[in-house]
Amino acid sequence: MKAISKRSFIKTMFSSTLVIVFLFVAGFFSTPVAHAVASTIEEGGSAPEELLSSATVPAKAGAVIPTTAFILRQSSGSATLKSITVVISDPNASGLVNTDIASVSLRKESLTTSNFQVAEDLVVAGASVNTPTIGEPVTLTPTTPEAIGADIVKYYIVITIAASPTSGHSLAVSLGANYGIDNGDNTVGTESPATKKVTIDTAPPSNPTGSNYRISQNNPGAVDLIMVKPGLSGGTAGDTVKIYAANGTTLLGSAVLGGSPAQFDPISIGDNANASVKLELVDPAGNASEQVAISGNDIVASNAYATA
Repeated sequence: MKAISKRSFIKTMFSSTLVIVFLFVAGFFSTPVAHAVASTIEEGGSAPEELLSSATVPAKAGAVIPTTAFILRQSSGSATLKSITVVISDPNASGLVNTDIASVSLRKESLTTSNFQVAEDLVVAGASVNTPTIGEPVTLTPTTPEAIGADIVKYYIVITIAASPTSGHSLAVSLGANYGIDNGDNTVGTESPATKKVTIDTAPPSNPTGSNYRISQNNPGAVDLIMVKPGLSGGTAGDTVKIYAANGTTLLGSAVLGGSPAQFDPISIGDNANASVKLELVDPAGNASEQVAISGNDIVASNAYATA
């Protein structure tokens, strides 16, 4: 056998090493990279919709607020919806913490009444997260993947404010691209960044000043009216004044205070029906003042159904 020189041996080993390294690198870069694959579930004609009525929506403790709606349908096949991912953020660095939020949930339109109804459009079983993380993806996973047919299905992302949140903290809810995952881990969804926010407001309005109101008494056959005295204020503009019978539960009428001073159009309290009424102010967040009684309305006894 012919002897191999040390130089030839080293040269041969070096060349072999280069070949091995080349094959490894080539194999690494030719390995398929996983990409999001579109699901056979698709959005039903439009991107997700923000449901907040204004740029900033106030919310009281315990409020249930639909922030976003999206519509899905099956384009072909039989994929089911496995999960939805949302992001809850603090849009103006207000100090929001997860304990300000009782839960975020996925709810489904019942078709009983149009638009979101808290008592009708119920939480999809399992698709709710308590005290959700702020600023990171939160995944809502139904216990049983949702069957999606050819007909559109409307879903809501709903925030429930905690029972004891911090007033002044704000939140916003966004959906990223491919927010939905089907049972085959394929994706669906158009990005929907938040442009509106919810601000927690736990302070009730000041109690109404009873002496600022008066009752206009009329003869039988014409309704009696309650109103704010000329030149005086009934409360804060934007608050709603509610008028109840003396029992404090039978609602006779309501109106939004406006103008300066804040007043409202006269509200009927019935035809010689109420000797006294109770007033309550409710702010836009839903916080209510204490009820204040207004009395002194002369009524015809035979027509009376509530007295002071």
